[in-house]
Parts: sequence; C-alpha cells; structure tokens
Amino acid sequence: GSKAPVSQTLAAAADEYLLYLRKHDGKDLKAKEMRFREHLKPHLGHKQVARLTDDDWLAYVAKRKGEGASPGTINRERSALLHMLNTMRRR
Repeated sequence: GSKAPVSQTLAAAADEYLLYLRKHDGKDLKAKEMRFREHLKPHLGHKQVARLTDDDWLAYVAKRKGEGASPGTINRERSALLHMLNTMRRR
C-alpha cells in the first residue's frame, strides 16, 4: 500500500483512515467519524502522527475530563485512535 509520510498530521491521517474504512466496510463508522471530527482532530489534529507521545495523550485525557467526558468515552476515543494507528502500520 501507499506509505504515509512521516510528517503526516493526525488530522490528515484520520481523513485517510476514515476514507479507507468507508471503502472497506469499516465497523462502527459513524461513531468513529464523530470521535475524530469532534474530539481527536480538534485536540490532536495538528500533531505529527509519528511524533505522538504519551504526554500528548495525557494532555488530551486531561482536556476531555475537563470537558466532562467519562472514562468510558475517553477509552473509546483511545480505541479509535489506536485502531487508526494499527491500520496505518499494516498498510
């Protein structure tokens, strides 16, 4: 498959990932699109995927908790992000 540039932002990677899921009958697509559009991209979209750190994630979690998100919600957002990263690595 096409190799994503190392400098690709999370926002660009998310758009590619969601497009890929649409073409390949991805599960839970509407929920994933919402998680990226409303939360992951606004907070982390400007970061380079290859340079995401634990600190970036912890800052995201703190921000989401401050917005009133439950641990379960944050965990589902984390799962969507990890699925994207694993899908990218496989391609």
